[in-house]
Amino acid sequence: MCFIYTITIILIILVPDQGPGNVRVVRDPNDATVLIVTWEPLNIVEARGFITYVIVATPLTGSRKRQDGTLMATAAGNESMAVISKANPDVSYGVVVSTRTSSDMPGPGETWS
Repeated sequence: MCFIYTITIILIILVPDQGPGNVRVVRDPNDATVLIVTWEPLNIVEARGFITYVIVATPLTGSRKRQDGTLMATAAGNESMAVISKANPDVSYGVVVSTRTSSDMPGPGETWS
């Protein structure tokens, strides 16, 4: 007698259900081309595992449309600050801090502009 079994493996990847809170952006007082971005990090339960923060700064026009010159930085999940350099001192930026899991799945973000 021979038995044949089928095994189904389901992989569930958890991503955060919220982004980091209280995102703030200031220009470095000594160098207007540097943006200092801070946020309240997620704790390990909120993060649902190990995450990386992805910080994207996009130049804004009067109509808030995207332009060339988008800048990006990353930070480890236990950090609450990132520095973005090479910003144009005459341009306003919209900044998004979002999360990524170790499997590179995106989570929600919080926007500051």
